[in-house]
Amino acid sequence: MAAGAGDSESVLEYGLAAARADAAVGAHRAAAAQYLRMLEYAGEQPAAERAQLYETYAEECTNVDQQREAIRGRREAAELWRQAGDRLREGANLSALAWPLVRSGQNMAAHETSKRGLALLESLPPSRELADAYRMHAHLRMLDRDSPLAVELGRKAISLATTLDDKRIIVAAEIVVGSALLVDGDEAGAGHLNRALAMAREEGWDALAGLAYLNIGSSYGEVYHFPEAEHYLVEGIDYARERDLDHATHYMTAWLALVRLYQGRWDEALELAEWVVGRPGTSAITRIMALVALGRLRTRRGDAGADDVLDEALQLALQTDTLQRLAPVRSARAEAAWFAGDLPRVIAEATATYTLAERSKHCWHAGEFAFWRRLGGNPVVAPAWCASPFTLQMSGDWRRAAEQWARLGCPYEQARALADGDTDAQLAALEIFDRLGAAPAASILRQRMRSEGTRRIPRGPRATTRRNRFGLTLREMEVLACIAIGLSNGRIGTRLHVSPKTIDHHVSSVLAKLGATTRGQAAEIAREQNLLPQNGDTISAK
Repeated sequence: MAAGAGDSESVLEYGLAAARADAAVGAHRAAAAQYLRMLEYAGEQPAAERAQLYETYAEECTNVDQQREAIRGRREAAELWRQAGDRLREGANLSALAWPLVRSGQNMAAHETSKRGLALLESLPPSRELADAYRMHAHLRMLDRDSPLAVELGRKAISLATTLDDKRIIVAAEIVVGSALLVDGDEAGAGHLNRALAMAREEGWDALAGLAYLNIGSSYGEVYHFPEAEHYLVEGIDYARERDLDHATHYMTAWLALVRLYQGRWDEALELAEWVVGRPGTSAITRIMALVALGRLRTRRGDAGADDVLDEALQLALQTDTLQRLAPVRSARAEAAWFAGDLPRVIAEATATYTLAERSKHCWHAGEFAFWRRLGGNPVVAPAWCASPFTLQMSGDWRRAAEQWARLGCPYEQARALADGDTDAQLAALEIFDRLGAAPAASILRQRMRSEGTRRIPRGPRATTRRNRFGLTLREMEVLACIAIGLSNGRIGTRLHVSPKTIDHHVSSVLAKLGATTRGQAAEIAREQNLLPQNGDTISAK
């Protein structure tokens, strides 16, 4: 009402109370909208008051994955604090600006503004703002996989924050130190991360708890600890969703898609990756990881469109110029090139970021790059510290490599190792490839076995509704069958035990994949293309 009446003082007074109340209960999207509304009426306010509004607006925008607005808010806040003569707050906002910049894939700009903020704050007496700036710079080093410097800076932040008795900064810095250690293969990192998560939840610091979940889940995923990654990602997504922590929700969902890919749960991986890619306005780093999952899945299934999504992923990853983003993209592209029979491109993709992975001593990235270089005809002596499943397979010890992949819960990689073995091992590999729907790998292996004189090679599965040219997932096939018999979204949700919101998404996806504009058209296409259950396995309209 105050906004409609043009009553700026009331808008600012009541809007601030409403925004704080929204944030306190986890309604961060509503809080961001409240701050934006207040800023529209704050033009005549003193610089310091406007700066505070922009600063808090930026915090909420960061939470809800509106990174462009968060960048604008931080820049406006820093400039207004400069005008107000408050060098401490100016430095704090320059440092904090690095956060939405790096989430947008602008890592170079993030480092620059972080260094500017840190230099300004170091010229002032010790403060919580300086401690937080050390934490931010440590986080950037961690993202670059410069773990030793990240840990050093993180501990410096913890030391200063402890002196100042600032628990919030201690928690944030613990997340950095824990993540740096964990991606470096040091399990001690989990202790730091779990302490940070417990304290953040206890204190009600939603954004920090969401960040802790995000970092634990993705760090475990990066080092192939998939059961642990799954646990934290699933729990974290539920936590973040309930509190409008959209960035955390989106990023963890992208990483869960990757985890599901490695676990061989490909239909789930597809749904998760497509959900993220279809969301407008997600951060660049989230989109990169979802595109990698989608690209690798399409490559392994032989579906069209792998090159398109991996091209986009590379374009975004190149902007970051970091191992964390480039390595997954380059590995996925090397795999796609290998299936396309383009060995020079396999070598080019596997070599492009190899030196960076070797310099960081990242055992998994360096190991996979060495593996693809070998397959491309450009073998390299992999350092002894590389991940053993890769080095074992490269050395010809396919049996132990397969055993290690099985222990890690990676059936596709297990089958890939078995394919290098004897006839029994190759038959076991075929069974896994066929079960996963890895048609290209299965086809190549069958050709090799025939050329080696193997007899009685299983023909493999026939094309079914699960694998059809429309790219429908199993869940989407179930939804399509329900559409064909005239069920409403509500009744479909009840039948499949899925929320109405999820069913809405599935129906939209089914129509889009079929090229249908109505449910009736979708049902007609399903009947014409024999996509519905056959041989008495039907769904009745109860």
